[in-house]
Amino acid sequence: MTERKWKIIKWGSGLLSLYLDKRLRRQRKYRPFDIAIIDAVLAHFVPQPDLPDFSPKEFKRYTTLTSHTIYWHGTGRLQHDTRGGTVDVLELLLAQNGMRPFKDTFDAKQGEMVSTSLARQRMYARIYADMHTYRGAKPAERYGTPRFWAYYFIIAINIHAIKELGLWNPKARRRQEDVWREQGKKLWTVKVAKGASSTGKFFDQGSDIPGNFPILIGLRQGNYAVLKTAAYVARYEIRVGSPIPIAAFTHLEVPRAHITEVKTLLRKYGHTDLPVFAFEECEAYYARKRFSELATQAR
Repeated sequence: MTERKWKIIKWGSGLLSLYLDKRLRRQRKYRPFDIAIIDAVLAHFVPQPDLPDFSPKEFKRYTTLTSHTIYWHGTGRLQHDTRGGTVDVLELLLAQNGMRPFKDTFDAKQGEMVSTSLARQRMYARIYADMHTYRGAKPAERYGTPRFWAYYFIIAINIHAIKELGLWNPKARRRQEDVWREQGKKLWTVKVAKGASSTGKFFDQGSDIPGNFPILIGLRQGNYAVLKTAAYVARYEIRVGSPIPIAAFTHLEVPRAHITEVKTLLRKYGHTDLPVFAFEECEAYYARKRFSELATQAR
């Protein structure tokens, strides 16, 4: 696809996100006509992935667990460290019994905070999980490419940030965007790919670490220490200032080829009761849902 077409998708999906957020802000008994039209158009526009479905037993198990999943976190098996090596993120997470907050500077209104980001939507968390896919996720194995979903959510966040922070002056806006771009590079891109592109291409290019793969973590409701954030940050995620124990996880989603190694690692740390599902079958399940459901709901 040409960069010109991607530019149209970039702004089109971002504006669509703003529209759906506004229209679906309150619960309705029936789906509005305009939302039904959007769902029909997007069902045609976003190709269905070529993936296997759950078995009836796994379908029931998965839907039961995700009925309690209200937040998501996207990560991966491996990341580059600051010393030129790699760190096993999953093993570290298991060894410390969950997720620990770390320094984050994205919130220009509240300033630097030590937190963990939890997404309200699976597809938003999937962006960050897919960053860890070695050489990028295959389009045939995703409902919407990582770059598409990144544009859908992140452009809307940027537009809301401009409004909330009063960045109407083009020079001031460019300065803040440069700051965010540099922060994103330090916090994410260099952790998964050295010399990664700072453009939208990065989301589809994935990680340069051989053997790396995405991990999605579902989380249930809990007594989280939720931090105050700017409205543009809170639109699709919450920031938690306390450790999040593995007991709060509902399940993990990893590529089928890596399920055995993940379960072996879980056994090593005594977490044999944490369910692990094949990423491919989970993705096939969500691909059957309406676009408006994926864009606005946690499950």
